[in-house]
Amino acid sequence: MLGKLFKYDMKAVSRILLPISIFVIVYSFIAGFLLNFEDYPTPVRIVAVLALVAYFLLLVAYAMSGYFVIAHNFYKTMVTDQGYLTHTLPVKISSIIFSKLLVAFLWSVIIVIVFCISIPLLIFLQVDFREIPIREMIEFLGSFDVSYTYTVIIFILLMIGSLFVSQLMIFAAIALGQLLQKHKLLFSIIFYFGLSTAIQTIYSVILGILSIGQIDVLETEYLPDVLSFYNIYLTAAFFINALVFAGLFFCTKYIFEKKLNLE
Repeated sequence: MLGKLFKYDMKAVSRILLPISIFVIVYSFIAGFLLNFEDYPTPVRIVAVLALVAYFLLLVAYAMSGYFVIAHNFYKTMVTDQGYLTHTLPVKISSIIFSKLLVAFLWSVIIVIVFCISIPLLIFLQVDFREIPIREMIEFLGSFDVSYTYTVIIFILLMIGSLFVSQLMIFAAIALGQLLQKHKLLFSIIFYFGLSTAIQTIYSVILGILSIGQIDVLETEYLPDVLSFYNIYLTAAFFINALVFAGLFFCTKYIFEKKLNLE
């Protein structure tokens, strides 16, 4: 059943985000092409500059669109009239939440990939590929020290966890907002900023405590000490992420199971 839910949610979100993603890539090519204006007349140069400004604005809007589309899909299918259908499905609330989380995570990854394609595409259209230091880049990657392995792994896990937490925070805010009889959307937004502030405060306090007395470590040239500090810092952040995720998930699950209010 989780697979069917995932396909349905993925289709609903992709219907909006996929065309936008394609447009971002195509537009980056167009903007990159227009920037080759050394021999162009002034009006064309102006158009090229405006196209570049529009490109960066487009990237900002695209990054935000993922959150808005996923939040809208969750709100529409969980707390509006369509929620009656969702909550009568023969499936656990936890499965519904996981399905929407997986879609949100997957599209967050896709958006990052589109950025990684779009920005280099814009840049590479301005450079001579013969000038790219490919050999030096390969040598740099080959010099990777295995002592960094744990740091890289825990950093990647932290980033993945942060993506899940950021999406689940939206879901929890919507769950809390629907407890009110009126202005549910408004209160969902208020709860989101409240949760965001509270979670950031928790991060700052705990990680700040861990940093006490460790500032001198960052100023040392002894790499193992610096690496050890970052490993402790990243590991602590990872476990905080896990606890926050668990708290938000069970809060969202409990509200939709015990406190559902579709009136």
